[in-house]
Amino acid sequence: MRRGSGLGSSRDRLRLLGSLRTALISHDRPSRVHRSASHFSVGRALLTLALLLTLTSCQHDETLDVRTDRAPLDRRLVLPSDVRGVRWVAVKAYTDSGLLEAPEKPYDVYAFIALDPPTSESSALQPIALPAAVARAILPPPLSARARVTGARVELTGSPLPAPLAVKAPGVSVKSATRFDSGLLLQLYLGGGS
Repeated sequence: MRRGSGLGSSRDRLRLLGSLRTALISHDRPSRVHRSASHFSVGRALLTLALLLTLTSCQHDETLDVRTDRAPLDRRLVLPSDVRGVRWVAVKAYTDSGLLEAPEKPYDVYAFIALDPPTSESSALQPIALPAAVARAILPPPLSARARVTGARVELTGSPLPAPLAVKAPGVSVKSATRFDSGLLLQLYLGGGS
């Protein structure tokens, strides 16, 4: 048997290493090893980028600022004359990715308007759903006890208003207005600048 022949010889090993190095460096014809390493690197880079975007765009649940001042609601719509008190919150009506600001910054406003004296509800029924955190913040306890919780939302059934509420400001729309014995539950949409 000749010396240096076969895969175990140092000459063959050097030749094999040289061809592997050429295949890894070559851009024309990458080897199977090079392709899988390249895909792994690209996949790893994409995973890192996705993770960074997720971490930088994660927004914590905003705390609800419960307001009891009537003036901002009065500027936007005509409220009934027998209002005893208001509790309302504004919640972003868009998903904040953290990367870009929404140009108009629209909001959903949920308001419970306590009426004096309380009235009875009509026989007609109108369902309304709102986020559970909003319901906990603005609804009076007797009305909260009637609510049905489904996940992160709360559902209530009340009566429709006999006439729609008149809107005073541009960019404001009444999404829902439901009457209960103790007051009104409103959901308004405030577009940018309203």
